[in-house]
Amino acid sequence: MRLSPRPWAIIALLCLMATGRAATAEHLLEATPVHPVSSLQMGSDPAELRFLDRSLDGVRVLSLGEVLHGYKESLELRNRLFQFLVETHGFTAIAAETGFVEGTAVDDYIIGKGELTEQLVRNVFSFNSSAGWQENRRLLEWMRAYNARSTTKRKLRFYGIEMLGHVNYVRDADRVHLRKAADFALDYLQRVDPVLAASWRARFEPLLAALVASRYEALPSTDRDALTLATADLVSLFERRHVEWLASSSSEAYHRAHRSAVNARNLDADLRATGWWTPTPRRNGDIAQRDAAMAQSVLWALDRQGADGKLMVFSANGHASRDAGRGEPVCLEATSCSHAMGSHLHQQLGRQMLIVAMIDRRTAVPDRRLDELWASTRPAMFAVDFSALTTSGPAQQWWQSLTWYEADLRTRLPLIQNFDVAFFFDGLSKATPLH
Repeated sequence: MRLSPRPWAIIALLCLMATGRAATAEHLLEATPVHPVSSLQMGSDPAELRFLDRSLDGVRVLSLGEVLHGYKESLELRNRLFQFLVETHGFTAIAAETGFVEGTAVDDYIIGKGELTEQLVRNVFSFNSSAGWQENRRLLEWMRAYNARSTTKRKLRFYGIEMLGHVNYVRDADRVHLRKAADFALDYLQRVDPVLAASWRARFEPLLAALVASRYEALPSTDRDALTLATADLVSLFERRHVEWLASSSSEAYHRAHRSAVNARNLDADLRATGWWTPTPRRNGDIAQRDAAMAQSVLWALDRQGADGKLMVFSANGHASRDAGRGEPVCLEATSCSHAMGSHLHQQLGRQMLIVAMIDRRTAVPDRRLDELWASTRPAMFAVDFSALTTSGPAQQWWQSLTWYEADLRTRLPLIQNFDVAFFFDGLSKATPLH
């Protein structure tokens, strides 16, 4: 679907005239700069995305949110935008809403280890363990090919930012994934100190076996307490043996294992709080651990990239948002509130982070008034950089009043206060299966 090659278009917005009568397209007081996007394919003309250049000045993290998981257009925009960021702004890695352990396998592939398998493609979004998508495959193939170029000075990297993966949300989250995170850390311990590893394995094994055989909420309180102590002690062990273990292994191996131990501790904290990943309905507990842990993993990945590294983060809009800019948590119920990952990151990074949303007109309509935008020029896709709006006036007021429905949190959230830029789609289609 092609549009006329314009750098931007002026779209009329309805506003109130000083006399109180509604303004029409012929009686504008303000206008909004809109940037049509003619193609989502990698390799498309980067000039269409050049409107982001000014906003990217000084930015180390671009956080891209999607409306819903598993849609073709969202994944294709992610791919095209990441290519643009790498080739024109020196971005060095992507961090995705997928399991941390699963992400290490993806990272190994893109830096040249092993062959591409269907499992690796599924690992790009590990919560959909039943199928892989062609759009994710194309991302991995492009990243590996980029890293293999003779002109590439620095290899791209991939990180998973979730403390668990391969789960249909609450089903089996507590049974399997704390064990997976702990096992990843203990396997490293086996390589650097087999004698010490044996004692730690003996401490963990009865607890992990009981967890897999039952459910967290069914464990006796003594086992829950022992598991909490064991995960906390494992993190401390990694920290106090940091120097000697780095001398016995690669820095990459140590830091991955340490982060996995931290993920085990975070998942235990989530389960103790009857949080996001517990089988008990989330509204009865404290769901805050998940987004806090995701933010920690993003900052860890950024640190691993070094002072000159730049990171693109890909997650759902609800995770990427900055809590309406007011520092208030999003709540499912009065007792179940959480600050979004984006809010945690905003506190740490400030203007070094740019938050970009994807909004779909049909499946997650922010406001029926958006129909006015499509009625004006009918683009299939376009973007709005909210920082380019005037600081006051009808256009700014119009955007300030817009909300979008966040399906996962079952609430409406303000758009311009949560995001710096938004890409708008006129409908989404399902991602392309591998088979």
